Amino acid sequence: MAALAVGEPAIWRAVGPVLAIAAFLLSRPLQFKFDLVNVSVILFVVYVCLSWLWSVAPWVSFISAISYVSVAVAFIAIRHAAATASAVRVIAFGYLLGCAYLVVRLISLSISVAGEPIGGRLNLPGINANYAGYALAAGFAVILLLWVTGPATRLFVAGYLVAGAFLTVGIMLAGARASLVALVALGLWVAITYFLRRPPLKALLVVVGVAFAVVISGIADGSLFVFDDTADRSTGGLSGRLDLWPLARSWWLDHFFVGSGTSSFQSSNPYYAGAHNLVLELGTGLGIVGVVGFVLVVVVALKRGNSFLVGGFIAVSTASYLTGHWEAAPAAWVGLAIFSGSAVLNTRMPARHHNRDAARIDVGA
Repeated sequence: MAALAVGEPAIWRAVGPVLAIAAFLLSRPLQFKFDLVNVSVILFVVYVCLSWLWSVAPWVSFISAISYVSVAVAFIAIRHAAATASAVRVIAFGYLLGCAYLVVRLISLSISVAGEPIGGRLNLPGINANYAGYALAAGFAVILLLWVTGPATRLFVAGYLVAGAFLTVGIMLAGARASLVALVALGLWVAITYFLRRPPLKALLVVVGVAFAVVISGIADGSLFVFDDTADRSTGGLSGRLDLWPLARSWWLDHFFVGSGTSSFQSSNPYYAGAHNLVLELGTGLGIVGVVGFVLVVVVALKRGNSFLVGGFIAVSTASYLTGHWEAAPAAWVGLAIFSGSAVLNTRMPARHHNRDAARIDVGA
């Protein structure tokens, strides 16, 4: 199921919920708990569905609500199945399998279009370039999880290095610049943790909050225009985002508390595109209630996770949520479920620590 969410999201949307329910029924269904995470997800999705009642674009909101229901069902089922360390690792390997399949598809498409240069934009059927890039970037956080929680033999390490190189090829083919930013962010997270000897999760959250505040407020729009104009691959206002964001801010202010219906903004602006920012997209469609609800889902899902792994996942995902349409992506919710289950994992710190037992990060530290 994890592999399908990454490699074939269009097919996953049709059969993913069925597979999720089947996985749930095969993994101790009588032991299911309505814990805070599951309750928060259910309440959020119920609110998303109810927003159809006041939507300015009912059909768009109806389709969006179905998407949220699908990813929520999968999220709950994966969390339920990932009750042990081995189960979490199996699901993580499944995510990487989907990444490998996705890279193979990108390479095949590149060959079929007569030598599309690496760094170009390749859109697969049912998957746009940004989705591919974001999913592959998150794959690096999954590699990190597997690397520091499993055997440290040369064979496994070599395998992870090869997997990282393979995913890098896919990211370059997809051409999503946010994915490259995500890799840099993950590298910085690992390096800083290495030198501090502990994961500075609170500091990371402050940085993420500031980044979102900058985009939501628009105080850096002028600088971003200049940056994009001088970049090697100028896309014109960050591929139109700098034109969309002011419209989204204005729309949210007009529908501040409950929004205008999930995803309705994309059919209510001249570009017929989503806001390409998590907070602005949720704010326009679901209002401040939806923004707070989504944030609470993420917080309670990751709160008890391993700090080092959770920080890596946040670092690699921020760019996708900051500039992308990632809030209801199947791969995003599968990744969230995997790292929500990281509480059951024992984790080695980066290599600066030589004593294996002393090097473990306390769960939830």
